[in-house]
Amino acid sequence: FSTSRGPGHAARSILSMAAIPPPPAPSTATAAPAAPGGQAPQGPPPGPPQEPPLPDPGPWDMLHREAKGVLTYPAQFFDGARISFNRGVSQNMQVSHVLNLGAKENGYSFSPTYVGTQAVPNSPQTYPVVLGSIDNSGNLMAQIVHQASENVSLKFNGQSQGSVWMGAQVEAGYKGSDFTTGVTVAKSANMLVYVTNYLQKLSKNFSMGAEFMVQSANEMLGPGLSFVGRYRTDQWVATSTLVPSAKSLHATYFHKLDQTTQVATEVQLDGARGEAIGSVGYQYNFRTAIFRGQLNTHGVVAGSLEQDIFPGVLGIQLQGELDHFSGDSKFGIGLIFNN
Repeated sequence: FSTSRGPGHAARSILSMAAIPPPPAPSTATAAPAAPGGQAPQGPPPGPPQEPPLPDPGPWDMLHREAKGVLTYPAQFFDGARISFNRGVSQNMQVSHVLNLGAKENGYSFSPTYVGTQAVPNSPQTYPVVLGSIDNSGNLMAQIVHQASENVSLKFNGQSQGSVWMGAQVEAGYKGSDFTTGVTVAKSANMLVYVTNYLQKLSKNFSMGAEFMVQSANEMLGPGLSFVGRYRTDQWVATSTLVPSAKSLHATYFHKLDQTTQVATEVQLDGARGEAIGSVGYQYNFRTAIFRGQLNTHGVVAGSLEQDIFPGVLGIQLQGELDHFSGDSKFGIGLIFNN
């Protein structure tokens, strides 16, 4: 269970009708005399219309979400074979059975998901959302996401390996009209982490923020301060996260070329270790399929295809990667059944 937060940092509908105002009370003031010519006197000109409030910049851990949706290697890649069966038990409950046969992942996992009935204004999502996963080795992961109000969100994550509790993480966030802020406390076997962050929208397209983190490991404190800048338009998004104490930089760029094609690039620099990696990728949306391709500076070329054979019933996943420096190659095939 990892409690560190790297420079890059895995749902909100009911519209209420406005009350009809009561009719105005009759005025007892004397009517103003009519202007010459029988025309009503002109009042002062209306003032300029008020600008709508700026949209909130989103949560801290989703700052690079657009680029990460295209650059899915290696987080969402697998090798060997995978069979997934998803079944809706009720209107609020779904279960997933996954069988992995590969070099890294080999075994069975069971994942239930529950979605509550509490609605939040201006959101299609209902709460709470409870997710869990347990495999044949007894490793358990659990997550609870709840929207206490339109502005307050809560989240809990827990993980165990067999009978050993690995750690837990609790998050609370607040979304204002043009800012977001959050607090996180995470506890593992030998580490306690406190994190607080704040993001402010400075203009329609630009937002900035900072995050302060304190790690307590083996009776030693290690504070860290991160800064982020994010510029977003309707076609592209540029985000950069800087951690001066760790001498690290994480920058991403996402561009939507048209309704079917998206491209993204990512750069991660770790000055303390003297390491750096850059990636570039693209995504093309077919009518019933999605293809993603990616290349990084470590010589790895990766590609994935997600195809709906019978939409909503049967899908197939094809993934492959080739490391040009080491000569290693991997291939994965998956079947997804929905009922």
